Amino acid sequence: MSETTKGGNVILRNVRVPDTVEPGETFTAEADVDVGGVFVNPLDPDHCNNASGAGAGYTLSVEFEGPDGTVKEAGPTCQLMTEVGENRSTYSKDFTAPMYDEQATVSARVVMRDSGKSTDEMSDTAEVSRDAPTEPENPDYTDGGSTGDNVNWNPPDPDDSDGPQFPDFGIGDKLEGVGLLVVVLIGVYLLVEMTEAGVEGASPL
Repeated sequence: MSETTKGGNVILRNVRVPDTVEPGETFTAEADVDVGGVFVNPLDPDHCNNASGAGAGYTLSVEFEGPDGTVKEAGPTCQLMTEVGENRSTYSKDFTAPMYDEQATVSARVVMRDSGKSTDEMSDTAEVSRDAPTEPENPDYTDGGSTGDNVNWNPPDPDDSDGPQFPDFGIGDKLEGVGLLVVVLIGVYLLVEMTEAGVEGASPL
């Protein structure tokens, strides 16, 4: 498929963008333009010659429209004919992929500014990647905070006979010490009570 103007002598062959782009990525759109024929009327408003004056061609531009509606123009330039076949030139412009859309479409057309002629548009579409973030290799999260305490947040294991695991904030040893002290105090209290009861119950001599 192609689009033409100037009696078929100027041909927009194709428009290309990458197959896939990342959100916000800068990518390049390209358009191939062929100029054919063997003669350009010197009175044609789009007629042009190369620097030496030999050879003839058309003054043309390629107008690109990006995903957000931005229009960018490559050219104008004098694209010459060849003695045999067609002379191809590639035009390009950079665009930015959308952050949230699923596709990035760029269209292009060849424009002859002096005569006002143009080809119809051609377009190509890139898919905007929406890959899910990769899961970390180690699912355990260790938080080394400013307090210096490392908290290992392990989810409870339903098959663990010891029951679910909870964050260890380093107070287990302190609780064990408090419990032991309470037991000792209770023992001392009971010993004192028993001693006093024995004294009061003793018979006088």
